[in-house]
Amino acid sequence: MIISKQNLQVVHVTRVDSNIPALDNVHIAEDGSTIGTGGRMAVIVSPVRDDVKEKLDNILPESGKDESLTVSADTVRNLVKDLPADKQFKGLLEHCNIKRNPENDHECRVMMTDGKRRRNITGRLYRREYVPYKSLFKKAIDSGSKNESVRLVLNLKRLLLLLSTIEKVAPDTSGDNPVWVEFTKENYIIIRGINMISGQRTIGIMSPYTGTEGKWLEPDAWERSFTDENKQSVKHKKKVMHKKRPAIKRKYRLTIRKK
Repeated sequence: MIISKQNLQVVHVTRVDSNIPALDNVHIAEDGSTIGTGGRMAVIVSPVRDDVKEKLDNILPESGKDESLTVSADTVRNLVKDLPADKQFKGLLEHCNIKRNPENDHECRVMMTDGKRRRNITGRLYRREYVPYKSLFKKAIDSGSKNESVRLVLNLKRLLLLLSTIEKVAPDTSGDNPVWVEFTKENYIIIRGINMISGQRTIGIMSPYTGTEGKWLEPDAWERSFTDENKQSVKHKKKVMHKKRPAIKRKYRLTIRKK
């Protein structure tokens, strides 16, 4: 199954519960979505697009039936480091092909390329059933749409900076790190924290985007699948193989040199 470096980034949320074996993993669903879970949070990333898979077909060919895999967090973190930063081919090299090792059910085989030669590595799999993430996302998304939740569009980097600053002012060695978040009628976000040792408090505020930047991102078919009662995942259309493969555009063409 073709997975991108962006798919693998969900591993970062597993750090908070790395001592729990069932959560110290990244799950790859049958449709290619990847899921990472931690205490009271989860992140899911949609599958690699079909047009990208087409461009990768001559260097990272997919074979066999797609199946769900749960890969250890250590393996995924190593993959994130190993996948090269690729600007020359617009990110095409930041993909890998992950499949179960037919000789060992506790291992996966990962194929990647630098554009000239392929490299294969072995990783660990978690064999027990993964947490029921579909029902979790369905419950969360349904609760937002039914109750007409407040919708805001924010600058991600500024939000992260605000949160990291509050964390520096009000750290918590216990690991609980509570913050109190409020969404006002005027669409301000108010985040309050307290330093448990000094007793000092902090208040952070942030306003959302308005105008063109504040346009809401409507759900696509993949997102809607979590609330569709009859369809829990988006299946990609099987590629029709032709006797003669269409030529790949030159700017995307990669070659593999065999030793």
